Amino acid sequence: MARGRRNKINFLLDALKEIYAYRELLFTLSTRSIKVHYKQTFFGIAWAIFTPLSTMLIFTFINKAKIINVDTGSIPYPIFAYCGLLPWMFFVGSLNSATTSLVDYGHLINKIYFPREILPVSAILSKLIDFFIASAVLIGLMGFYHVKLHIAIVTVPIILLIQLILTAGLSFFLSMGHLFYRDVGYIVQGVMPLLMFITSVIYPIKVKSPQLQGLLTAVNPMIPIIDSYRDAILLGKWPNPANIAIPICLCFSLLIIGLMWFHKVEHLFAENI
Repeated sequence: MARGRRNKINFLLDALKEIYAYRELLFTLSTRSIKVHYKQTFFGIAWAIFTPLSTMLIFTFINKAKIINVDTGSIPYPIFAYCGLLPWMFFVGSLNSATTSLVDYGHLINKIYFPREILPVSAILSKLIDFFIASAVLIGLMGFYHVKLHIAIVTVPIILLIQLILTAGLSFFLSMGHLFYRDVGYIVQGVMPLLMFITSVIYPIKVKSPQLQGLLTAVNPMIPIIDSYRDAILLGKWPNPANIAIPICLCFSLLIIGLMWFHKVEHLFAENI
């Protein structure tokens, strides 16, 4: 058991080393993705701010109109919603881009050698830039609503790392699936907007049964991840280890299994482009 665990860890470390060795290509693909995405748009990269901001304003109006009635305690609803929308839109955007990445860069796969996992990873990194840009609005909202910074905010990079691991693990599976079955991309685009309503993006997900809450957390790790962002940024609370222990284990498992499966079927990529 211990030997098998060490082998998996060594495999993960070797994969990370190879990605790092091709970091220039990773950077090039990430920046190219950003340029292509915003090419010939009037507002350019400002759309990274407009999308979550406009969505926040819509749900703020819906909440004020009592169509939904969200109790956010001492936190004003606009900043509560925006703090949930930021990581969620990063998650959704990353998965959408990463899912089609192998097909989008099929011409490279057929021409040169490089670690194929760079393709979904570069898609995630390009969306990470959007995430950082849109975070400026969150800082502005915190100043506007006089939300104080707390020492617990130092845990945000750790929470982000957990989200990145989850996103990467899922991206390896989805990019492979889309390469072999093009329906996968459409399924991801159709399902992700619906998943927002069973994730604590625009309202908290709380159930009375601890067993059911634990099941929801295990099935949808974005719930405790988004809750942890809010706790650290808005409430000054340290992430609850009991709430994030299962998601952390799930995220690492997805990453390792996804990478191993990715390498196992990599020889089939070129013929399925």
